[in-house]
Amino acid sequence: MDVPTVVLDDVAAQLGIADPSVVKRYTQRRTTRFGHQAEILSVYGYRSFAAAEDELAAWVADRSWTSGDGPTVLFDDAVAWLRQRRVLLPGLSTLVRLVARVREEGRRQLGDDLPLQLAAVGAEQRVMVRGLQCRDQHQRGERADLDRHRLTVALAPT
Repeated sequence: MDVPTVVLDDVAAQLGIADPSVVKRYTQRRTTRFGHQAEILSVYGYRSFAAAEDELAAWVADRSWTSGDGPTVLFDDAVAWLRQRRVLLPGLSTLVRLVARVREEGRRQLGDDLPLQLAAVGAEQRVMVRGLQCRDQHQRGERADLDRHRLTVALAPT
């Protein structure tokens, strides 16, 4: 556990632990950590992350779709969502992967839906979308190649 000594000493003092080095051994026993998680769930009325994961993923998908926020903002908002609903926070990498996965699924869905929706628009709108696509390509790099192929099919004059 990489914790600054001053922080470790302060936490040990708050908990009434005479030897702060004992705190560093906390994560060595898996049962201790999981036992404390179970106690937090029970005593404070929290839910496990697993119980709320699908609901959070749906919420992140909605936020991602409607806000256009990037991954950092979505991550911070997801932490706030979990806290407001009294859900035990997962590990950092678990939440990062969830936000990334949900954003990627949304991007794919847009790539699948957009050509169908654009097939019904007029030539003026097609020109506007092509302009947006060119700007977007500079921002996203290689992924834009696949999107350009998808849009080319949808934007072809009918």
